[in-house]
Amino acid sequence: MHTDPENSSEPSPKHRLVPSRWLSQIPRDVVLIVVGALLALVSEEVRDARHRRSRVDATIISIRDELRQNASLVTQAREHHKFLADTLGKLVARHARPDVAIYSNGMFNPAIVTSTA
Repeated sequence: MHTDPENSSEPSPKHRLVPSRWLSQIPRDVVLIVVGALLALVSEEVRDARHRRSRVDATIISIRDELRQNASLVTQAREHHKFLADTLGKLVARHARPDVAIYSNGMFNPAIVTSTA
């Protein structure tokens, strides 16, 4: 009996090579996909780190400016309080009563700072 190669149930040698070629390319493709995904993740992390760093730098600058402004306001309030203490000390020495102006100009007011750092 002669068998017809087209009707044969066994694949020809030509067809057997194709799946083995695919199988040999699978590890390479997997490695390329994994490397591509890792590169994407790393680049995203680098971008996020730069963004966080710029936000931290801006925050630090803002806090420093605020502290400088608050220090200036506290210095002014201390000078005012020294003036009040001196004025009240003189009034006590003379047994005199303080003026209404002393109370209306913020005798009991603390240093007014813009906000807290």
